[in-house]
Amino acid sequence: MRIRFKRWFWRFLGLFGVLLVGTTIYAGYQWHFAFSPYRKMYNYEWCHNHSEVAYWHAMENAMEHSIKKGHLPHEAGCYVSTWGDEEWTRRLIEGIESGKLEFDTCEDGHIDGALRVLTNQDIPNEIDIWVAWWKENKDKTQEEWIRDGFEDIDITVTDELTDGLTIELLIVLGSSNNEDDEESPYSGANQFNAYRWLRDHRFRWRDFEYDDLPDENPEVVFHGLGQYASYHERYPKEEPVFDSEAGIDSDFTKACGNFGIPIVFCFSVLLFGFSRGRLKKLKASQTITPDSEAT
Repeated sequence: MRIRFKRWFWRFLGLFGVLLVGTTIYAGYQWHFAFSPYRKMYNYEWCHNHSEVAYWHAMENAMEHSIKKGHLPHEAGCYVSTWGDEEWTRRLIEGIESGKLEFDTCEDGHIDGALRVLTNQDIPNEIDIWVAWWKENKDKTQEEWIRDGFEDIDITVTDELTDGLTIELLIVLGSSNNEDDEESPYSGANQFNAYRWLRDHRFRWRDFEYDDLPDENPEVVFHGLGQYASYHERYPKEEPVFDSEAGIDSDFTKACGNFGIPIVFCFSVLLFGFSRGRLKKLKASQTITPDSEAT
């Protein structure tokens, strides 16, 4: 009875070691890959030491994991709308078409607003209308979507940034800041894409002088220039991404991730190996040879 108990005990210990190995491998994957974007995004010190571009990279990695599970982080719409491209537009529309993602909820990052900014289209919050638009326009580039959106409000944008086009786009940007506090005739998507078009076509906003203001609506253009500067501070076309991982974790969580998981893994392997060795010795001690039997 005692020998049988020992045998089952060492078998159990070996099985526990195997489970511990698998658990630590899974925990290591979750810590260093699945949870890594969230540990960055929701850490104030990390966000303070990194740029908006770096935050978008973390958000994009988080979205890669979460979209497979049928949801998106709360702030996903804000960042994918300003940094996303045709591929993210496709994935969002396919997500709402399949029913995996909610269209206009906080839980899935306000996809409705994100799609408007990504495409510069003023389309109602109806999935069927967006799906129909996508089927017709999915082969176009994001730049073509933005052009089409400006055509809808009677603005023709060109690759050459002329003085007239610059003023038109600055009016779009500045129209939300007029002194009468009137409702802007342009949507938020129009305004951000006005900034995006100016930025991507190398608008030299620092060289814009007071004498460049037009005779008509100079205040609106001036406000538009201020709005451009505000957007440019947060959403430049190119911005250095800090490689430093400073602030991603506290000393305790960093120790758990960098040292705790490997130590547990090594311990579990040793535990499994030790239990297997003891089990073999126990079996060997019970083996009765013909010579010993004769004795």
